[in-house]
Amino acid sequence: EQALANGISRSGATNASAIVLQPTTGKVLAMANLPTFNPNEINKVTDGADFNNNTISNPYEPGSYIKTFTVTTGVDKGVITPESTYNNTDSIKVEDITIKNASLGHTGEITMQTALNWSLNTGMVTVAQRLGNGSQITRGARDTMYDYFYNRFRLGQKTGVELAGEQPGVVVPPTEVQGNAVRYSNMAFGQGMDATMIQVASGFSAIINGGIYRTPTVIEGTVDDNLTLKPAALKQQFPGVISEATSNTVREMVHQSHYATYNPHDGSERYLVGGKTGTSQTIINGKYVDNQTIGTYLGFGGEQGKLPRYVIMVEISGKGVNMGGGADAKPIFNEISNWMIQYLRLTPKG
Repeated sequence: EQALANGISRSGATNASAIVLQPTTGKVLAMANLPTFNPNEINKVTDGADFNNNTISNPYEPGSYIKTFTVTTGVDKGVITPESTYNNTDSIKVEDITIKNASLGHTGEITMQTALNWSLNTGMVTVAQRLGNGSQITRGARDTMYDYFYNRFRLGQKTGVELAGEQPGVVVPPTEVQGNAVRYSNMAFGQGMDATMIQVASGFSAIINGGIYRTPTVIEGTVDDNLTLKPAALKQQFPGVISEATSNTVREMVHQSHYATYNPHDGSERYLVGGKTGTSQTIINGKYVDNQTIGTYLGFGGEQGKLPRYVIMVEISGKGVNMGGGADAKPIFNEISNWMIQYLRLTPKG
């Protein structure tokens, strides 16, 4: 909550949320939302929205951090590697729609690692095309993306976390008219779909933990009359949603992405820290608006040579303000991540 409050103060936002997961177990270590309320003074709450747990109840269009899911799908299906190249012209056409990059100038023959580092939409559409026939996002490509996004990473459906108010979100299947090539080209870089923070953090955990989807849980166990803790039974797991080799590859790609455009000089580079920005457009009255965006950062941390110890997802927003994943959400991630490094007493690289 303090890190979120600091971020709101810096950015001029009005709302912020964060979730911290243990990716090797699915345990929710922390959830926080601002504004919040004092349970002892419920009568003083003037806005009912303050009661909502936005990490589970507020599906929104994810934005660019979904690129980690697209890259993972491409790597797992063998159509790309970090070193695979494509010719970036800062725009790409899908049927009658031209898609452009937000970050311009990284043109020419570039790698998929570069595309992830600079969050290039053209790179992700290229991945979607290579899942098809190489130049089109075919029905087969859309089936593959839906299988990974919805069936494996479980985006757009409730996780089953033991909290009231969880919402499912939306991932349109290719069997529907709206599940066309244009829709899936947008999904490749995080538009045209809705997901909650708990869904995304849980799916991302499977990407970086070796390939096992673990149902998130907030229950550690039960305490008997003697105050003895009985650990809760392990919730449902889905092993092999991606291969271990794919997980290792993408984890390193996301690690590289975290530092590619930002050098913290705070010692965190001595640990295994990775992450991806997201800046989501918002829709008001059925139309995208230019003066209101949601900033998000999704990442992990741990010790070099070992599986990550935590996943952190941060979201920051406000009515009528533009928030950026890099400018506004990432500093909050860094603050929480650096605190976690100290709290867990992680060992730095030599």
